[in-house]
Parts: sequence; C-alpha cells; structure tokens
Amino acid sequence: MRDELIDDLATVLAGAIKRPLADADARLAASMVVTAVTVAYAEGLRGHKARRSAASTREAFLQIMERSFSGIAVVLKGTPYA
Repeated sequence: MRDELIDDLATVLAGAIKRPLADADARLAASMVVTAVTVAYAEGLRGHKARRSAASTREAFLQIMERSFSGIAVVLKGTPYA
C-alpha cells in the first residue's frame, strides 16, 4: 500500500510539471514525503499513547515535518521539484 501511494504521488508530481511519469526525481521526492509523514504520524501516535498533551504531540509532529521538508529541499535542489 505504501509503495502504491509513492507511485501515485510520483505520477502526480511528474505530471504536474510535464515530466515523464517514470521520473526518478519524482519518485525520490514522493518516497521522502511519504516517509516523512509516516514517521511524524507514528511519533504522534506514540505521544497520544503516552498521554502527552495534544499541543505537545502536535509540536512533535510539526518539528519532524519541518526537519523532513528542510532535508527534502536540500536533496531536491537542482531538480524541477525544488
């Protein structure tokens, strides 16, 4: 299921800028975004199970997403997806 999501997102990304649907940069971008969301979501669940406050859990989620997107931007620099 995760791979299907990555494939679908890569297709949307490539199509949005008129690149070939099998574009490796699109697949790389899609896999990093899906991984970032997966990790942030898992951390949110851990926070919920540990009975952390909603604000604390939300902050942890957002910090992971911000770090992830900062890294993704570096990796995609020089590609059409930057």
